[in-house]
Amino acid sequence: MSFSPAGLYANVARLGGSSALAGTDKTATPQNVRSFADALAEATRRAIRTVQAGEAAAMQGVAGTMDTHQVVAAMTQAELTIQATVAIRDKMVQAYQEIMRMPV
Repeated sequence: MSFSPAGLYANVARLGGSSALAGTDKTATPQNVRSFADALAEATRRAIRTVQAGEAAAMQGVAGTMDTHQVVAAMTQAELTIQATVAIRDKMVQAYQEIMRMPV
């Protein structure tokens, strides 16, 4: 299973602009509406699998059972996944801090 940071950003952007989540789509049913928490959990699971695949590729590369090009590609994908995950985490913390600064 592959994970790309661009795909994660697209999924988050789609959630943010989804009329089904805003309640304006009258044809939406509870079965086809995902919560933000579900989407975030799935993205996290995919990120973990991608990093694990990168680690496995590195181990196979050290053992000599995998081509160097494949190892580099897997490690690059894992690195991009970690960078995207950290960027999203930072934005979420920033948003939380901004909300906490709002007067009530």
